[in-house]
Amino acid sequence: MNKLGCCTFILLLGLLFTTSPALSSTSFETVRKGYELKFPKDHGAHSKYATEWWYFTGHLETTRKRTFGFEVSFFRVGINSDDSLSAPSPWTLRSIYLGHFAITDDKNKKFYFTEKMSRGTFDDAGASETKLNLWLGGWDARFIGENLFLRANHDDFSLMLNLDQAKPLVLNGENGFSQKHPNKALSSYYTSITRLEGKGTIRIKDKKYKIENASAWMDHEFSSSQLEKDLPGWDWFALQLDNNEELLVYQVRNEDGLPNTYSAGTWIYSDGVKRNLNQNEFQIYPLESWKSEKTGITYPSTWQISIPSEGLHCIVTPTVKEQEMITTKSTGITYWEGRCKVEGRIRGKKIKGNAYAELVGYDKKSI
Repeated sequence: MNKLGCCTFILLLGLLFTTSPALSSTSFETVRKGYELKFPKDHGAHSKYATEWWYFTGHLETTRKRTFGFEVSFFRVGINSDDSLSAPSPWTLRSIYLGHFAITDDKNKKFYFTEKMSRGTFDDAGASETKLNLWLGGWDARFIGENLFLRANHDDFSLMLNLDQAKPLVLNGENGFSQKHPNKALSSYYTSITRLEGKGTIRIKDKKYKIENASAWMDHEFSSSQLEKDLPGWDWFALQLDNNEELLVYQVRNEDGLPNTYSAGTWIYSDGVKRNLNQNEFQIYPLESWKSEKTGITYPSTWQISIPSEGLHCIVTPTVKEQEMITTKSTGITYWEGRCKVEGRIRGKKIKGNAYAELVGYDKKSI
């Protein structure tokens, strides 16, 4: 399933399994408790599982304090997991690769988005199974030690970053096992790196900007299942607070719009220690809404997020309201994902920060 919330489920792509008879998850392995994740190998691809995604989002500041947001995502949809194809010809189709790339320009209130899709033949796209090394038609993401190199481009905008891992890897859920539904088969293996910091460049049209401070977040998830019809969508948030703590929280919505009991989160303290959060330990309240002129879809826009046990009460506000992804040339899903600012209080003190939010399923036709 894709990404049951950018941050969790691999639901976006798995949705393809519900519409295409050519794609069947029966030959792929099922997610189960007890799988021992090992790194750097498990940063790489898992061809024994049907769907997988690597998600990079972050916040950029130029030498002149101008701010931008970015998202680069890579998706893999498995077609055949047969071991006999371990040495395939250039024509062999093992997986389809898709990608989304967006830049948010805070100052000009502009949002730039593009997408890619490849059969992965003739080395146009692919992913290593021993380490993080992804490529898709000129887009790249790879680890060299603990340094992440990330590149994506389009005729009108581009991004290149070199990032160091500033916080330890996080295994979300139970040692990386993330359950989204009473049916345990509807689960994923889900990991995050919540602070990647460094420098780089971006280009918009004919203007190039030197990035002095970049702070990114990486999510990686793989599974072989798809979202049940009784779960039409989700809301996902990744907060980087200025006290060096992070919050990953998502709510999977039932048909009545209320979060199901498998909505969850992860709190990451400044020393990298993590704490799991269950659905009863956080509240997400939409305060405003925004209607897309392009699609007519109405999304929540601005939220109050509270974690009472951590003394967190904050407001998450999009820097640009129009950050809608219309992915007709790749995943076929219309969703909202964008850069946000955070302000509030934590443990009695004022707090600020940056965030990314993802909203899926507000147009039921896309599900």
